[in-house]
Amino acid sequence: MTTMLEAPTTDRRPFRLRHGAGFWVIAAAFLAVMAFSTIPTPLYALYQARDGFPPGSSPSSSPPTRSG
Repeated sequence: MTTMLEAPTTDRRPFRLRHGAGFWVIAAAFLAVMAFSTIPTPLYALYQARDGFPPGSSPSSSPPTRSG
């Protein structure tokens, strides 16, 4: 008769942050991504020359207007 030996079980749980700490890590990452995505690119002058945008047509120079 063959018996199967079970491997010893260890109570190893993966590293986890508390809910509150995890929330603040995600909130900080989201804030950083949103903040740095609004910074005008220093390459905009090159894009302006390459694509023929008129001078002073940077994205932050005037608010969008509706025509209609």
